Amino acid sequence: MLWILSALILIGFSFFIYSQIQNLPENQMTAKCLPMLYGMSSSVAIGVLFGTIMPNELAMATIFSIIVSFSFILLIFLKSPMVAMIEAGAASFMGSLMGGMLGVMLKEGEAVLIIIMADAIFLLSSFIIYHIVKKYQSNKRRFTSNLLIVSASLSLVIILLSGFSNMLKKDELPIETNEHHHQGLVRFNQVL
Repeated sequence: MLWILSALILIGFSFFIYSQIQNLPENQMTAKCLPMLYGMSSSVAIGVLFGTIMPNELAMATIFSIIVSFSFILLIFLKSPMVAMIEAGAASFMGSLMGGMLGVMLKEGEAVLIIIMADAIFLLSSFIIYHIVKKYQSNKRRFTSNLLIVSASLSLVIILLSGFSNMLKKDELPIETNEHHHQGLVRFNQVL
């Protein structure tokens, strides 16, 4: 359930970003930085999702996250300048590698927290992108701003409730215990 909600948030807000960035001036530095911000935040979230869905398959999780996040970049920033596409593609590649590795390394309780955090960062970056883009657009977008705030807040509350209920059902709240054994320390003690 949590993965589906997270994927819906990524898809929905990606369409929102696509609808907002269509008429940015090409010579502005912000038009080159916004794709990088979107590429990194969305691809980390996508990578974490694939990494947690396929916890024993690091290579496949990484490959799928690269393909999906680069597809998002191509679809959303197709009409952007070439420099913006390069920035977004490089950030997407790096974020999907990191997200995939992070998702594979986590236990299920920790993965839920990271999915919630990745979604929160993605929603925050969507909000930042919107407010930067708003400077270049007409003033009749006030309704869109209120809609974005309400939908982002509602999405975050839903994903938080879903994540915490998932952790409570499985009783896997990430609480530290003193039962940590590191493989290197165990091997070192065996050698002694």
